[in-house]
Amino acid sequence: MEALRLIIVLWGLIVLNTSCSSPAPVQGQLTDWEVGEWKDYIYLIEPGSWSNLAASYLGTVWDSIPIDAKGRFALPADRLPAVKEPQIWQLALQRPDNEYLNQLDNDQSDSSNYFPLVYQEGERIQIKAEADRFQGSFYIADPSEANSAMLELRDLRIRAFKEYLAEKATANGLLKQEEALLYYQKELFDFAEQSSELLPALMAIRWASVENYYERVPEQLFAQAQKWKDRAPEHPWVQELASRARPEELPLLIGAKLPNERLPMRSGDTLLIYDLLGSQLTILDLWASWCGPCRQENRQVLGPLWEKYADQGLEIIGYALEAERSAWLTAMQRDGADRWYQASHLNGDDSPFFQVLNIQTIPANFILDQEGLVLAKNLHGKELSNFVHQYFQKN
Repeated sequence: MEALRLIIVLWGLIVLNTSCSSPAPVQGQLTDWEVGEWKDYIYLIEPGSWSNLAASYLGTVWDSIPIDAKGRFALPADRLPAVKEPQIWQLALQRPDNEYLNQLDNDQSDSSNYFPLVYQEGERIQIKAEADRFQGSFYIADPSEANSAMLELRDLRIRAFKEYLAEKATANGLLKQEEALLYYQKELFDFAEQSSELLPALMAIRWASVENYYERVPEQLFAQAQKWKDRAPEHPWVQELASRARPEELPLLIGAKLPNERLPMRSGDTLLIYDLLGSQLTILDLWASWCGPCRQENRQVLGPLWEKYADQGLEIIGYALEAERSAWLTAMQRDGADRWYQASHLNGDDSPFFQVLNIQTIPANFILDQEGLVLAKNLHGKELSNFVHQYFQKN
């Protein structure tokens, strides 16, 4: 009789414990799982800051969650970080020979080894994915609005990656590579602009350049900082973005006025830029004798524009990133670029004028009105020619 009572009590405890226990907040299945192909864990990587999102080796490995022989895993509530607001956790897989558990692969978006999951306390998330296409195949059953936006962003990134960055890798010429990267970045910034979800938008901005290269899209970066400062001013990642996107930290923005710097001219004089501006339009061209696309632009674009519009109020100011005066003079003479103003500090890469403009990459240009206001920038080839033609037709 006592034994029977003990069995009943134990059974009651089992039932009670079972009924009180809750399923893991995050659980999932890797459908192509093969033991030995990957480490037997899902790694929960906390970025810690906005600039650490998607960046290899910078996030903190919060926990490692076992994957069973059938590819199943579950993240128990007591092993998850306590969060008051929605937060991005980067779930990642690692190869057996990889000693770095916080490595995130961005070389091929479809087969990237991680996914940025948005989690909010109390949420239940059911995941399915292929290990070999972890990011590309990542699926969430009945996702929240934030995770639905993240999945949409993932799809857009994969498409843009294949369409533009694959082209960049095989494109002939620096300008074609820059153009491909710019198109890719603009797609992701367009997503961020249209999104009403903060964390996916911030993820889009980071995916636009995991290397933090926003030199060609500072206007978009600034616009996003302004948008989210209005909507979520207290969020630490928004504050980080706003700090990164301060105008004084960015390349000179469209709509700003060019600083009236003194430039050392080819003639030996040192002149204020505003004293050199054209009566209608000025192209400030940043180039170098060793830069092939710059030299091509001199001959095929700037030269013809100069011949057609110099008498109508067009001025060109060339500034060269040079260390040797002889190479500089030879290049401008061969290109016919000695017909317009030319300046250089002859400091090589350590150019004080580039520091004023907050730029590092050439070819680059700023198109200015007669007051030194930036009307457009970094237009090249037909795009630059068309802009100048249309400007003079209207004026």
